[in-house]
Amino acid sequence: DGSKATFGEKDDLSQQAVYPITLWEDIFGNVIEYEYYSNSPNYRISDIRFKHKNNDEYEGSLSFEYSSRFDYLNTYFAGEYSTQDQLLKTVTSISNGDTLCTYNLSHQFKSEVNLLTSIECTNPSNKGLRPLQFSYGNLDNYGETFNHDIYLNTNIFLSSYFPSSSDIKLEYHRGKMLANNYKDGLVILPYFEN
Repeated sequence: DGSKATFGEKDDLSQQAVYPITLWEDIFGNVIEYEYYSNSPNYRISDIRFKHKNNDEYEGSLSFEYSSRFDYLNTYFAGEYSTQDQLLKTVTSISNGDTLCTYNLSHQFKSEVNLLTSIECTNPSNKGLRPLQFSYGNLDNYGETFNHDIYLNTNIFLSSYFPSSSDIKLEYHRGKMLANNYKDGLVILPYFEN
């Protein structure tokens, strides 16, 4: 498609075990730049910035923040000591200098590992959709029958986030959600036409 990508830092000519993408440009001159927290060979994305071909300023960006974790293993990657000792906590979306949304990731330490339990999106005025929640079943007795509270405890429904039912179409997906369980699950998502 004519796109160009740069892997690794332009000024760093040393041999590395990993060369992460640092720049992507399409045939029209639109650019995406990637920045990392670097501790070779561990690279954690810190920022992604978007720039239109006719603009010298960045129009949008994503910023990533992490916190320390203690449930990691020390390993070696391509002969270098490697540790993944950071846990993604927030992703912030910015457009033309204004924060659009901050995604907050919540974790629970259980069975010797940090498990992602929810992702919540809020705007600067602390308004947002209900959090996306994750369940891992009963990890203490895997394979045994367990109950999940899948019922809504409030009267807030997805369609109530939109001014009228004609503003949004809902997409329904029914299927098996839990391993070793014959109960069906239902996922309802907003459907936006392009």
